[in-house]
Amino acid sequence: MTSRLFITFSCLFLIFGSCLSAADSENEIGGFMQESSLDQIRELERLTDRDLLFADDFNDFPMFEEDIYELQHHSSGRAFLYSLMLPGAGQLYTNSKLKAAFFLGVEVFSWYQYYTSYTDGQDLEDEYEAFAKSYWDVSRYQAWLVEVKGVISDDSAYTGSDGFDSTFTHHLPENMTQQYYEMIGKYDQFLFGWKDTDYATGDNVSDARQSYLDMRAESNSKFDTARNYAIVSIANRIISGFEAAFAARRLNKKTDRLSQIRLKAKLADYYGERIPKLEFTYKFY
Repeated sequence: MTSRLFITFSCLFLIFGSCLSAADSENEIGGFMQESSLDQIRELERLTDRDLLFADDFNDFPMFEEDIYELQHHSSGRAFLYSLMLPGAGQLYTNSKLKAAFFLGVEVFSWYQYYTSYTDGQDLEDEYEAFAKSYWDVSRYQAWLVEVKGVISDDSAYTGSDGFDSTFTHHLPENMTQQYYEMIGKYDQFLFGWKDTDYATGDNVSDARQSYLDMRAESNSKFDTARNYAIVSIANRIISGFEAAFAARRLNKKTDRLSQIRLKAKLADYYGERIPKLEFTYKFY
């Protein structure tokens, strides 16, 4: 069962006059007290800027619509969404600055590495494409098709060594697409397009092709690294989101276990006079 303790602190501002002289002097001091009390009431009305009406309990005049002090409730869903959008934001929401700095640091680091690796991969891609344009010649490949296979295009069937018709497994794209650059280095069908080979003499060892394959492998490795850091960023957001949500739940449970404290300020009627009143509420289980 929930019990509440209401402790009301009332600050009573009363001015006591002492009768030290004749009746005329006593009346003058009493008039001053009444005037001073009236000024205080008018000042309070001016600060609140609203109509003050008598209430039922203790004849209160609310000064504030909200509590002066109350323990904060944290939303688990809001904490999760904050960190999902920006890792560490949910941790700031749950008042954990150290964890916020950690998750934000991981996010910045991962995107920095992504940008660096992706840029390096693009640079290497430009290098191996330029290398291919210098060392692989489509006219040499077409000459091999005509003189060795007896066809003018790899779309046509040719007579194999067994005397039966055969077809090429790969067809060179007309434009220099990503597939084009992959095929000329990956498949032996395009070997004699490299300038350091000679199908007439049977020289099928190409150092240029091997260098090209190494350059492509390094470029692809950089792209793979960039993709991995992007995955790290996504994982960091998800982990940060769940951590913030659980932290919010822990804070709410801790708040429920300890107490719920409220502090309100009001005006109260005390024997015909309006005085400041503080209301302190302590709720526990």
